[in-house]
Amino acid sequence: MRNSIFRLSWIVAFLLAATGSWAQTTEGNKDGSLLISLLLIIAIAVLVFLFQSSNSVLALESRKNGGKKSPRTRAISASKIPGYANSGGFKLLKKGYDILLEGEPAPGVQPAGEVRTFALQPGNFPGLSPIPKVLVEAGAEVKAGDPLFFDKARPEVQYVAPVSGEVIAVNRGPKRSIAEIVILADKEMKYRQLDAPDFEKCSR
Repeated sequence: MRNSIFRLSWIVAFLLAATGSWAQTTEGNKDGSLLISLLLIIAIAVLVFLFQSSNSVLALESRKNGGKKSPRTRAISASKIPGYANSGGFKLLKKGYDILLEGEPAPGVQPAGEVRTFALQPGNFPGLSPIPKVLVEAGAEVKAGDPLFFDKARPEVQYVAPVSGEVIAVNRGPKRSIAEIVILADKEMKYRQLDAPDFEKCSR
């Protein structure tokens, strides 16, 4: 309904502006031309209202009869189907949609299993080269904070291990790109010790 009112208001505003300018440039009977333009606007508004009303009536009748296809008049003002939807069924949701499912979820929370393997994937970092410089190989022991790889264009930015453990795989993707570096995590986490700067002596 809001879309119909919005479209109708735009049509009326456009016609008012067009007829106003046309009436100013018309010589002779200005009052008669203004009256004709107003009658034309009213006629168009009535036609738009009838079109929207018939659209609503057809939609209600289609729902009552269990029809799956949309009414013909609705196809004129329907939203365009986006490219990713192909030619399949598409519905534009504006106020949400309730999915009616039978049954209820089981009460309680199931504990998640222990995660032992972690992977660092260069593809998750935007702007990183698909073939970075890898600093470790399978079988190497690393601590949390140890550098694993870096971009050859920016060697000052190091990508480090999130956990400590053993590097069990360096998987490659298409064209020898680095897909992921997999680490088998230790039960007790070990961290790389980094030198903390002396704030009294260091510069800004």
